[in-house]
Amino acid sequence: MMVVTELEEPFLPLPDDMLVNLSESREVVDALLDSLPGNWPNANMQLPDSATGPALQAAFMVMGHLGGKMLLFQGSAPSLGPGKFKAREALAAYGTEREAALRNPEDPFFKRFAAEASRQQISLDVFCAAPGPVDLASLAAIPRFTCGEVYYYPGFYAARDGPRLSADITHNLTRPTAWEAVMRIRCSRLPQTFQSPPHARPSYSVTD
Repeated sequence: MMVVTELEEPFLPLPDDMLVNLSESREVVDALLDSLPGNWPNANMQLPDSATGPALQAAFMVMGHLGGKMLLFQGSAPSLGPGKFKAREALAAYGTEREAALRNPEDPFFKRFAAEASRQQISLDVFCAAPGPVDLASLAAIPRFTCGEVYYYPGFYAARDGPRLSADITHNLTRPTAWEAVMRIRCSRLPQTFQSPPHARPSYSVTD
């Protein structure tokens, strides 16, 4: 395992393509996954800091030239680098006009990242299993604008929510998925778009 500690300008530790074919490198991938629990041997330890933004940027560098599906597993609130969590005065806003603002991303980083990912045909799903508070409105901006999904496990407890998390991951990775779908509508006059899904980018061409 290689660790990049740069937060503001993350980079890839290897200059070559870091993506591998699963069927050809299954043993290496399995070994990596098996080693992850050993990094946190004490289940009661304090939650480590989370550099969600830099991790997303690094993953984008790896797969940006190909596109595809990216999965984000969030076990605590982002606390380092771009997109770090900023506490909101949520309780004071409930029942007031400010409550609607709580449903919008606090940090514009996530929306900007989602727009760039969408341009590169990257869809991102978020698995949020944080036992404490987390700005779900900000994290949800990424799947919202990349045609992804949010899997939320409030107050995550492994003994209770672990089987559900495992089942959701299995379903997510094994279900049929279509990529780069295109819908064309032919009409005599150029239509005017009033509203479109956030992940859809209209492209018009006029012919006589």
